[in-house]
Amino acid sequence: MTPDEYRAALKELGLTQNSFARWLGVNSVTARKWAANKPRAGAGGNLHEAGPPEPVIKMLRFMVALRRLMRLDISPQWVDELIEREFKGEI
Repeated sequence: MTPDEYRAALKELGLTQNSFARWLGVNSVTARKWAANKPRAGAGGNLHEAGPPEPVIKMLRFMVALRRLMRLDISPQWVDELIEREFKGEI
């Protein structure tokens, strides 16, 4: 996922970089770096390609696909509520 695709996914989901960062529990600077086409530092000082890490990419692609297929208003709050209901055995 390129930084442009990352920004487009957030826009489609109605999220800002800051709101997405808060939901993920990462620093907002991190989310901005993903969108700014800057390589990110990894373990041992190794550089990784620009854009978000693979788990974030998978989650964003899933959220966008689900929104398109189900015509749902997918938001981090919706996902949190769904997960909470699942843990409570309501689903």
